[in-house]
Amino acid sequence: MAALTLVCQWRPDLLARGFASDADVVRVGADDLRIMSWNFVAIGLIFTCSGLFQAMGNTWPALAGGIARVLVLCCRWHGSPPAMACGSSSSGTSASPP
Repeated sequence: MAALTLVCQWRPDLLARGFASDADVVRVGADDLRIMSWNFVAIGLIFTCSGLFQAMGNTWPALAGGIARVLVLCCRWHGSPPAMACGSSSSGTSASPP
């Protein structure tokens, strides 16, 4: 995870170009990767601690963490306003490209 964070901080455009060739899309994708990559180190630490607890035979922290992640995801997904839905504008109608 640390290596991926370094790549995303150093040259995120290399990863973004694998999905799009438009310069504006690559620029926005590179900016997003720079921002999101800081989470990779924390996620690696969380996975390591979860595996450590499971290896010690104490699976309750890993189970609680998994349940918490699912609940947060479901609450966030169901609680998002209609304007946040893909392909819709704030008025609830489908957005058309300019």
